[in-house]
Amino acid sequence: METVEAFHTAARRFCIEQFDEWVARYSSFPAGGPYSADAYRIFPRYRLAQDTLINIERLAWSECASADQLKEKLLEAGSSAFESLADQLKNQSPALAALQDQLSAYSTYIGKLDANMAFEVEPLPFRRVLSSEEVAALWLSPLAKWGIRGAGYGWFPLSDDPEPRGALTFHTDLWDSRQGAALFQNFLAHEALARCYMLR
Repeated sequence: METVEAFHTAARRFCIEQFDEWVARYSSFPAGGPYSADAYRIFPRYRLAQDTLINIERLAWSECASADQLKEKLLEAGSSAFESLADQLKNQSPALAALQDQLSAYSTYIGKLDANMAFEVEPLPFRRVLSSEEVAALWLSPLAKWGIRGAGYGWFPLSDDPEPRGALTFHTDLWDSRQGAALFQNFLAHEALARCYMLR
């Protein structure tokens, strides 16, 4: 395994293991109700591990000119995740302290990565998260064809958008009572370019 790939994989594995560890600890807390100070000392840690992992998996390690350049990007992945979560939890000092401690543990681990460990890192299945620019580009086609604006937006009939031509919507729970099979067959018989959406 190349050094840059090994560093990338090691950073991913660190986040995965940290996420699993802190989720397991948090599972002992009762569900519901306001967060306790102890809860604030734990759940931000697994959220930071998760968000850092997503940032890491947006990185294309093969495009880094050196292992040192990748290490800088890995540190930025953690810092970016920290800044976002710290803004969300800015009024909770136990949470901020937990985030800072978790970022410190991650940054220390990344700082200690060296070329000698390239042969020791256990591979992980390939996974790459799309960048925000890539996601926006992918949404352009359904926007142009069907007026679907993308994740986070409603769509007919759950929005005020006009009914799109060549589309049928139905609710799966009401499929039988509204004779969904007959409606669907009739729709397909009359729409050459049909699109079907099931609302759950």
